[in-house]
Amino acid sequence: MEEWKQGTYVMMLNDEDIHTVNERRLGEIIGKDTAGKLHTSRSRNEQVVCDMRIWLLDRIKKIASQLVAFRKVIVAGAGSEM
Repeated sequence: MEEWKQGTYVMMLNDEDIHTVNERRLGEIIGKDTAGKLHTSRSRNEQVVCDMRIWLLDRIKKIASQLVAFRKVIVAGAGSEM
């Protein structure tokens, strides 16, 4: 998680999707056999959807805060034009 937050983790060309990326990296850290159990009784498609949803929720929060900041700039600019 910290590698993702810091932007230090690099996706590889052969990574098919976010699940493959996470499972491969976890395998590098704790071993492939243990990382292969990551699925926790979920299908690969369910895991990919879950990973994408988590990513999208984070992006939406960032975009929402940027929109609030943008709105403040517009309101401040409009106030100075009156």
